[in-house]
Amino acid sequence: MLEAARFPRHARKDDHRNFGGHAGHHVATRFSSEPEVDDRGVRRSLLQQRDGLRSRVGGHHLEVAAPQQMRERLAHALFIFDDEHERAAASHARGIGNGRGTLNQTVRLGYGKPGAHVAAPLCMGQRWLTGVGATLGLVSAFGLWMTSSAHVGTSPPGRDPEKPGQWRFTGPDAEALRHDALQRAIVRIDDSPDRLSLASDLTNSEHAADGTIPECRFFNDAPSGTTPKFHCVFPNGDTVKVKYGRNSEIHAEAAATRLVRSLGFAADEVTIVPRLRCYGCPRLPFETMTMLELVGLRQQLGRYGHDEGYTDFEWVSVERRFPAPAIKTDSKEGWAWWELETSTARRADLDALRLLAAFLEHWDNKSENQRLVCLDGEQHETNQHCNKPLAMIQDLGATFGPHKVNLAMWRHTPIWADAHACRVNVRTLPYQGATFPEIQISEEGREQLARRLAMLSDADIRSLFADARFPQFYSATPDERDLDAWVEAFRARVDQIVGAGPCPPGTSQRPIPNS
Repeated sequence: MLEAARFPRHARKDDHRNFGGHAGHHVATRFSSEPEVDDRGVRRSLLQQRDGLRSRVGGHHLEVAAPQQMRERLAHALFIFDDEHERAAASHARGIGNGRGTLNQTVRLGYGKPGAHVAAPLCMGQRWLTGVGATLGLVSAFGLWMTSSAHVGTSPPGRDPEKPGQWRFTGPDAEALRHDALQRAIVRIDDSPDRLSLASDLTNSEHAADGTIPECRFFNDAPSGTTPKFHCVFPNGDTVKVKYGRNSEIHAEAAATRLVRSLGFAADEVTIVPRLRCYGCPRLPFETMTMLELVGLRQQLGRYGHDEGYTDFEWVSVERRFPAPAIKTDSKEGWAWWELETSTARRADLDALRLLAAFLEHWDNKSENQRLVCLDGEQHETNQHCNKPLAMIQDLGATFGPHKVNLAMWRHTPIWADAHACRVNVRTLPYQGATFPEIQISEEGREQLARRLAMLSDADIRSLFADARFPQFYSATPDERDLDAWVEAFRARVDQIVGAGPCPPGTSQRPIPNS
């Protein structure tokens, strides 16, 4: 960098007027790695540009720089000026001749003397603009890549999506109607204790027996939550939720829902498929919809996404909702575990469900993650009475450990808060129990779940975790060893339930206050 020699302010009688130095003071051109400001208030200044620049340092005369050479050197220099007069003079001097080298940027130095300014050369601004432009270009390119489909292809014809039914209560009586439905709701849909199988019963359109890739159409709706997911419509009109990416919730939900259904309780059908072809899908659907929603452009994508494109997703979970309309009010949906206190369902079924939630460590149990449905079918009139309400767990992704699919924590966390008194809670898990209060389990409920879990063979349990791809989630360890460990942990937790009891008789459904 070229800089002008420094000289003290007190030697300059023509300060702010004459841009040249005081008599007897000369300026030498030299190169320096960085500008400096000394503690005595010594400043740098630029002399007027003349036909030549004669300099002297320590009594030695140096070569005179021609105006053109000086102009080229000044284009790469960084100067510090005392005030605006000097800065203006320097700008004028630097622009003499052909107008090149205009000083276009000044920054006040926090470490210099008051009033000092830095004049940045034009090349620095150009480099900054170039960097910003390159960054914006990369961001734009990634955005286009993310929002576009991976392949070109036309979607096959199909039916419009079937909307999930709702059983809505409105008006001043809405909350009373909802409370009545929850109070009468059953929790078990299969009472046969003689047969228990963990074989998958999903034979719907997302399973292709001949090995072909199942196909669906992207459905553009508002994103929710934080897990990458999207809705997709199969040719028959069935709408499913697809979760993708490396996410422990995918594996946990596939295993938990399958176990809950096999034990006779209601749950959504969730399975993992090797590949799914989504017509109209961006490469990253959830991220794309979230970004477009933020800027108010989601509807610009179209109802079914891109018209001439598709994206293949590998090892995704496909979720099909339990076929019953959800009961909702204008202000509430779902139910909290503490609301079961007044339930008239069979106590054994209620306690078996509570104990199963503790067994799985279902810790994200806010009201929205449980669902109240009506088995009557479609609602035909406002505030219609539901004859057959059912309470079920809706979202089982936060299970098998406090951090979802956490073998060590799931294996070592006890089910019982007090095994002798048959008390359970999930206060040691995230959210300190959330809506799940500490409660005493009846002997009938403990015995029901213990008997059904004990019916499962090691092969059943192994299939449960293998089909949900638990070993693949822990890719750094051998799959067989992982499966053995999960089966062992499952058996150990079953033993905790079987080995407890008999539970005290005459237990109450009222939650136990925190001690």
